[in-house]
Amino acid sequence: MRHGVDIKILVSMQVIGGIELCEAVEQQDQQLVGHLLPVIKQRTDDATQALSDCLEVKDLIVYWYITALLVHWLFNMYSGLLHSARGASSCTACSQK
Repeated sequence: MRHGVDIKILVSMQVIGGIELCEAVEQQDQQLVGHLLPVIKQRTDDATQALSDCLEVKDLIVYWYITALLVHWLFNMYSGLLHSARGASSCTACSQK
């Protein structure tokens, strides 16, 4: 016995205090997880939606670009066919050279 306190009682009080502390920490962790999980889920859903929107815009841009190239190619092909069908002599641009 030291200073009138039994060592066994002191150790058991520390163990009980440690267990209570662990339980308090565990309860606090559960509360934090309960608050954080909905926030994380919402932000993940928002990020998923934003990525989906980006992919949709990318697909539209690619579609537009391919369409523009196709129109340009068809226009040039049609112009070339007209030019060769009319003959170089009837082309004002060719006759000016």
